[in-house]
Amino acid sequence: MKKLLWIGAVVALSQGCVGMQRVVIDTSVPGAQITVVKRGEIRSRDTIVGIRGRGIEQYEDPPVVIGTSPMVYDFQRVQDEGSWGIGNIYQHQQKKVCQWLEIRASAPGMSSTQMVPINGVDTQVFMMMSPSGPPAHAASSVLPPQG
Repeated sequence: MKKLLWIGAVVALSQGCVGMQRVVIDTSVPGAQITVVKRGEIRSRDTIVGIRGRGIEQYEDPPVVIGTSPMVYDFQRVQDEGSWGIGNIYQHQQKKVCQWLEIRASAPGMSSTQMVPINGVDTQVFMMMSPSGPPAHAASSVLPPQG
């Protein structure tokens, strides 16, 4: 009986970790602010009176500041977005699956961006910071030629 309970506990714990992703982020400038943007698919499954259908649409989450480098970022790769239905007539299930993580690192006068594929395997990222140029709206000190 104890062995059966132990196996059940291991299976329950392992199922909770199936959708996890770990990304270890380091930068050439320690203390850089790290921002992430998750991209992927929203997968829908519908059943209408026994007939099944599937749908896929792309998503991009807004940027989120997650901390400073060096850091470890753990997150759910697969998120259950919920399900609902009307008895046996209609059922709807939806999952959000992160496939890409855009990592942005910034420090005063420095920045770096990297896209990382998300596949459930622990990933290490080293970002080489480079000088960032002036903003596109910055005024220029160079005058146009006079004609």
